[in-house]
Amino acid sequence: IQIIESTEYCRSKVNNKISGSAYSQMTERFDNLTEGLTEEKAISLILADPEKLDRPVDKYMAATRLGASNSEESHQVLLAATELNPENLYDRITRRKAIDALGRRKDPRAKPYLIKVLSCQDEAAVINAIDAITKLGEVLTKNEVGLLINTLGGEDIQKRAAIQALCKMQITDARSKIDSLSNDANPLVSGAAKAYLAKVFNQTEKLNDLIPQLNDK
Repeated sequence: IQIIESTEYCRSKVNNKISGSAYSQMTERFDNLTEGLTEEKAISLILADPEKLDRPVDKYMAATRLGASNSEESHQVLLAATELNPENLYDRITRRKAIDALGRRKDPRAKPYLIKVLSCQDEAAVINAIDAITKLGEVLTKNEVGLLINTLGGEDIQKRAAIQALCKMQITDARSKIDSLSNDANPLVSGAAKAYLAKVFNQTEKLNDLIPQLNDK
């Protein structure tokens, strides 16, 4: 169980560092692994009690499979999966996969469910929710923007994901917090912060600090 959890957590960190196109290719390859799983079977598995399944890992495979579906029933079970109890490892990972799947489907009705995830204690789920919200492309309310900005208080990998999302959505309310992160000791965080300031506030001089990093080995 610890191996599964560690592998899933590491995958979330790697996904946050690779390009969007590379991540899409990885996702497509993973989809190939679920080709033999029908939508009907996936719907029956995703919310099932993992203690009663012979292969509880099928739950999160089901979530990924439903990310490629477009039926109303599959959408509803994915929404329900965002509220699975994270105390159980398999439910926790299924929840993360469901969040990712909702981002891929880009149905705006998922927004309130994804916003709710931003306040949870599961960092991998929060990062997936941040990414999914960005993919939806929906305008956020002032309260929703505040909840997204609050995720800047997480660990470095979460900070970076939040900064990138705020940058893509051109959200200006985060300026003061991100400005302070531009001096962060972690170059992944400070680099993302400087890129945000350059794109959103046209502080292009910030990009000069990033050039040496291109030559880092």
